[in-house]
Amino acid sequence: MSNRYLPPSLSQSLAENDKSRLRYLDLGENQIGKNENLHSLHSESLSGGAVFGSYLAASTCSLQVLKLDWNMLKMSSAVHLARSLKSNSSLTEVNVAYNSFADEGGQMVGDALHFNKTIKKLNISHNSIPPKAGYVIAIGVRNCLSIEHVNLSSNPIGEYGARALLMLNAQHADRVNVDFKECAIKIKDSSCTFDIMNPAGMYNLDLSKPYERAILCDILHLMSDLEDLRVKSARMTPDPVLEPRVHHDLNLVVLAEKKTSSAGAARIDSIRSIAADIFTARKIFKQFDVDSSGFLDR
Repeated sequence: MSNRYLPPSLSQSLAENDKSRLRYLDLGENQIGKNENLHSLHSESLSGGAVFGSYLAASTCSLQVLKLDWNMLKMSSAVHLARSLKSNSSLTEVNVAYNSFADEGGQMVGDALHFNKTIKKLNISHNSIPPKAGYVIAIGVRNCLSIEHVNLSSNPIGEYGARALLMLNAQHADRVNVDFKECAIKIKDSSCTFDIMNPAGMYNLDLSKPYERAILCDILHLMSDLEDLRVKSARMTPDPVLEPRVHHDLNLVVLAEKKTSSAGAARIDSIRSIAADIFTARKIFKQFDVDSSGFLDR
């Protein structure tokens, strides 16, 4: 059913079908997100992304392949759809290329990957993914053990996102291929506060935000590899708006001490030395990408 206009009513009727039978769904080149701006003004109406998000989040969903490329998915549609990947347990391939997931939708995709245990292929190319979202996706891919192929090509991931993806390729090329051809990597984003080159410092993390949860995951990952990195103190504070039992804010002090490098530390140090200069890193990456596929050849 690709390359057709799907009105919202049809999108909703598809989502109301028997979820236990459908395995493959290609709705590429439609206009599912066309009315997203209208939805933002009239919140009582369901956006196309929200409809499919509910479909995918259902425990009875058995869909394995979903193609929603070229569908004008953006804003809340992108966020709802991305969030559904967190609880979905059937999808193995998702193609949402040529939409506009942008920062919020991109971060939600990365966050969902921490929980998803079935997805193998993800195409989120041409989606206006900025540096911060690129970083969150990289951390999510690292923690998603089922994923084998990610396409992030043609996104403005900047130096920050590119560095995270290069390190992901360097550390986990044996299990996952990450393609980020034609990405804008000269962009700098001052809101990207965590520096993997200098992780020691004081952090006040709001764990309700995907980017700040990704920072915590990255710090813990570094601590598992680097003997000279440790947490001096950590304190959770309750959210004054929510129940007192709900803790979102984490105050963290991370120290870097001088110690003899272990084999693991030496390995991470070598990766850091490559990632320190993103343009040098790109040249080195191309040397190992013999067939210009965008992957590290093994």
